[in-house]
Amino acid sequence: MAQGSYNLGGEEVKQESSWRYLMMLLLATLILSSLVLYYFIGPDVDEFQGNKPRPTISDDMVEIRIDDVVLSVPANYTELPRDRRSGEREQLFLYAAWPRMEGYTRARHTDFTENRPDSRRIDITIGVKRNPFSELQRLEIQYTPHLVDAEGTPYEHDLTKYVFKSGTAENPASGYSDKELYTGIATTGEKAVLFCYPEDPDRVLPPECFREFELTSGVYVKYRFKRPYLSEWRKIDQGVKRLVGGLQGG
Repeated sequence: MAQGSYNLGGEEVKQESSWRYLMMLLLATLILSSLVLYYFIGPDVDEFQGNKPRPTISDDMVEIRIDDVVLSVPANYTELPRDRRSGEREQLFLYAAWPRMEGYTRARHTDFTENRPDSRRIDITIGVKRNPFSELQRLEIQYTPHLVDAEGTPYEHDLTKYVFKSGTAENPASGYSDKELYTGIATTGEKAVLFCYPEDPDRVLPPECFREFELTSGVYVKYRFKRPYLSEWRKIDQGVKRLVGGLQGG
């Protein structure tokens, strides 16, 4: 119907076109559909802020400052998009593919994006140190009181293995009881403290091992690798230190 008018009792009455209401209804439907579609598949707040992992093949350099440490980092070593912008950080999340300690490439896509038990991805966190104790002080003060045997037992790969107490009703278990502790001498000569999650077929995530050490008095480095590579822990430790040192010198 076209818009028109007619006289009723001497007064002019205007008729509104029905097409106007159809167009308004169609527009409202499109807006509502867009909002629903955005809700389910659109980027969320974390994605807007760059807090969701997303690999990149770009090797553009970004300069990151963490406390007293300045790092020049190729973008393909960064896990989060937010870390591809230069500036100051509390923490920086990096990854690399073992054994060459390479950044992300399409050829190694599965190692970086799939959490397989044999993935060669090494996760590295560099951050502001909040714990006042050094690595060896943590061993003595925080871990040793909760061990079954403070002397440990010799283990393969030139490591000493320690088991944490399981806890009782009177003495609850510590926060370490689901892990195993190992110590060994790194290639740089210092005593290294490693944690590993035991192999368990019921675990949802593949077991990993990790070490945290001091880069400077105010900055720590923590790296993680899959447990099947525990036999290569010294080489991994050396590779992480070489990579981080190279980023400082970049």
